[in-house]
Amino acid sequence: MRRSRLIKIASLWEDKSEKAGDHMKGKVGDLKPGFQLRTGMRLFIFKNREPKSDASPTHFLFVPEPEPEDDGGGEAPGW
Repeated sequence: MRRSRLIKIASLWEDKSEKAGDHMKGKVGDLKPGFQLRTGMRLFIFKNREPKSDASPTHFLFVPEPEPEDDGGGEAPGW
C-alpha cells in the first residue's frame, strides 16, 4: 500500500474557555475543485514547531491527497 501525500487544509489555534474547555479553532481553507471532506477520512493534526509570532497557529490540519482514481466519494483510502 502506498502512502498518500498530505494536504494542509487548515491552520488551528489552541483555545480555552469555561464553557467549551480546551479546544482548537480555525477555518478550513480552499480545497481543490472536486475534493470533499467525507465521513471516515483520516485527519492529521501536527503541532506548529516553528511559529513566526505569538499570533501564529499552534497546529495545522492535514488530510491525505486523494488517489488519482479517487473521485472524492466512497471509503477513505487505507494505509
